[in-house]
Amino acid sequence: MVREIILRNIEKPHMKSLDEDLLWLCDSFGFSSGRHVEKTAMKIIFSLVNKLSNNEVASSEDLAGDLNITISRVNHHIRNLNDSGLLYRKKRMLYLRGVA
Repeated sequence: MVREIILRNIEKPHMKSLDEDLLWLCDSFGFSSGRHVEKTAMKIIFSLVNKLSNNEVASSEDLAGDLNITISRVNHHIRNLNDSGLLYRKKRMLYLRGVA
């Protein structure tokens, strides 16, 4: 299987803000653009970062409950984010790459 990563050259935000940095990351990797107007992938990333930064566990069920969307929708986006290399699953828990 051939995988390709396309990064968009978007100027990094000047403000030091986690939200702005996450928006920039999502825009750079194309997670918040295209025909996906509800930006569910971006919302999942924000929720996952919030949970992990508070030392909480994160599962698809947790994210579905937090975002008030179906688990099948969350799992669809989780598979795409996993394929992109941004996150991974270990058993039923979700983790960001590079975060222990």
